[in-house]
Amino acid sequence: MTSTSNSFPGHFFILVGPAGSGKNRLMAEAIKAVPGLRQMPTATTRAIRAGEQEGREHYFVSTERFQEFIKTNALLEWQFLHRHGRYYGMLRGQIELR
Repeated sequence: MTSTSNSFPGHFFILVGPAGSGKNRLMAEAIKAVPGLRQMPTATTRAIRAGEQEGREHYFVSTERFQEFIKTNALLEWQFLHRHGRYYGMLRGQIELR
C-alpha cells in the first residue's frame, strides 16, 4: 500500500500466513535485502523463543493483558488460534504512530 499522506511516506506491507509457514524467515531475508525495511512487532500470548527479543518481533503479553487490548479496541486486528490456545494481533498504536 502506498501512502498518500506527506507525513507517512513509503510503503506498508502485510505478510500473512499460517503458523510455521516461514513468515519470519522471509521477513529476515527481506530486511537484509531492502535498506530501511523493518518489522513492526505484533502482540502475542505465546512464550518468547530462542533468538527473539521483546519489542522486536513481538510484544509478549499475558492472556489477561491481550484481552484488555481487545476490550479497549487497542488492536487493529487479532485472532485466537484454538489449536495453540494463543492470541496474536497488531497493536493499533504501532500503525497510527508511524
